[in-house]
Amino acid sequence: MIQRVLTALVGIPLLVTVIWIGAPWLTLLLLLVVILGIWELYRLSPADGQSLPTSLGIIWVMAFVLGGQAATGPSHFLTISLVIFGCGSFLSLLWLVAFFRGPGLWIKTAYLIGGPIYVGFLMGHVLVLRDLGGGDILGRDWVLFALLVTFATDTGAFLVGKAIGRHPMSLRISPNKTWEGAAGGFCNSRGGLHGPRGRPVADVPTHYIPFFGKARVTPQLQLACYTSKGNNPK
Repeated sequence: MIQRVLTALVGIPLLVTVIWIGAPWLTLLLLLVVILGIWELYRLSPADGQSLPTSLGIIWVMAFVLGGQAATGPSHFLTISLVIFGCGSFLSLLWLVAFFRGPGLWIKTAYLIGGPIYVGFLMGHVLVLRDLGGGDILGRDWVLFALLVTFATDTGAFLVGKAIGRHPMSLRISPNKTWEGAAGGFCNSRGGLHGPRGRPVADVPTHYIPFFGKARVTPQLQLACYTSKGNNPK
């Protein structure tokens, strides 16, 4: 518990500072995160047979993140991502045909191709989100909002799992995570989405909310959304 608190005391201010500044520091941080993420995900793939080509996965996830940095908006990012997905899938299939020998072909294929999408494509959205409204206060606040909901999920899962967790989710991957903790994290994330003074995201122009559905935002974020359109909030 003490280690978690110390990590949070150091990591959270650093993370918020990087988000506040934006590129290039946020881009460099995300590149590091996706490299570690795809390495860990490939390591968790079933051990029967040969290991997956980590170098290919790293190149793939880095391409997604850099695509998010280069994109001029959500639609542009999706176009770039489709090209990256096509190239990455082609190279992955070539590797499978040329080098893969052993059982579990379909599971390995799912990890090899699905892993970079899960890690790289989704993480690339952070940069697209940060650039909303020209990379000013609007995008910054959306990323901080997403971070708040993520922290709420992890905190709820940890506390509920510690208190009443009895049924493990996966003993091999993470023996301390339980289904009760997952339910607690989900419920706590809803609290982060629906704060006591939140307002419906439906009030915000739709082209500013491609990722959050019917979440709720703070009055400060609502003000940023209206200000970015040149309107005065009521």
